[in-house]
Amino acid sequence: MNSWDYRPRVHGHAVVLGGSGGLGAEIVRALAAYGADPITIGYGRNAQAAAALVQELAAAGTKARAMPFERSDWTGSPGAGRASTGPCSRLRWCKRRSGPTRPIGGKAGSKRHLLVDGRGVPLSPVVTAANAHDVTQLETVLAAIMVKRPCPKHRRGKHLCADAAYRGHPARAVIEAHGYIPHVVGRRKEAEIKQRDPKKKARRWVVEVCHSWFNRFPKLLVRYEKLERSFLALNQLASAIIAFRKIKITVNIIYG
Repeated sequence: MNSWDYRPRVHGHAVVLGGSGGLGAEIVRALAAYGADPITIGYGRNAQAAAALVQELAAAGTKARAMPFERSDWTGSPGAGRASTGPCSRLRWCKRRSGPTRPIGGKAGSKRHLLVDGRGVPLSPVVTAANAHDVTQLETVLAAIMVKRPCPKHRRGKHLCADAAYRGHPARAVIEAHGYIPHVVGRRKEAEIKQRDPKKKARRWVVEVCHSWFNRFPKLLVRYEKLERSFLALNQLASAIIAFRKIKITVNIIYG
């Protein structure tokens, strides 16, 4: 048999969604030519075109029917929109979820809150759930500092740089209660300052660097510990290692 004379054969019922016109109508005609019988044509708004296609197939000797479907109320199973053939060609429909589109505060995972010094050395790591906002943990982070800094003679010696999330008055009051001078700068203001002085750099980049140092520990990159105290202990151990690496020593230290 010549390969050019070969035509695939389709046996059984075929369902085509959006088959009233355009590419969908061509798919219906191709299935009818390949032997699909009967054919169900799903249409959204163009009922006249679907009826005309049913008459066209009936004139060619193929049983067909047109059925309306509404996409706003129903969603198909994986593979919806494709032509399903065979004895089990019925699509499994499922009702969309009613009510709110997404629950609030349902984010899973863990989050690490850090207070670092000017070199990026972590001073107080705090671990909470991922849905906890940074502002809600400000008091905890400032109170959990490992090594208390001696009070400077002048108040100008203690500064705290934060992003725009700590712009509110409650956060500023917490910062000032711990003896810090707050420097809360947003991205837009940082861009304006950099335009005036290109050599000026953001002071908060050391926090992002410290987070990247934590992520270099494979044990912390993905959390496998079930207990919070176990995961917090690993973060504290990583903080000690990061702080120890900042000390200039003449002996090479090999970490196992």
